[in-house]
Amino acid sequence: MAHQKINFQGWNSALSRTLKPALPGTSRTFIARQVKRGKALAGVIGNTAIVLRFESSELVVVAAAGQGLLKAAETIISYARENGCGSIRFHTQRKGLIRHLKKYPFVLVDDTHGEWVYRMTL
Repeated sequence: MAHQKINFQGWNSALSRTLKPALPGTSRTFIARQVKRGKALAGVIGNTAIVLRFESSELVVVAAAGQGLLKAAETIISYARENGCGSIRFHTQRKGLIRHLKKYPFVLVDDTHGEWVYRMTL
């Protein structure tokens, strides 16, 4: 199956609206500032909005929301590999999300502070 492409773009109102469920409160303002300063990348994969950040050799999925998130996961994994990342990490407050991603070898690495942190070694 052909992978979708990440359409990177600057922060805009459409991204902000789509990402609202994944970035509650003031975190959306903080992340918007990171994108505008070039510390994070924002874009869309199909109908999924994403924000990504590189931390050393790890790709961090800062936020993802919209329709088709599970299909977008393969594109994110390919992007991480293409950029020489050794792992992918994401944080979520949706405990059931990992059940949908069981096709991929994500491992729980932290479950404190009301969120779950998962990592996948590439």
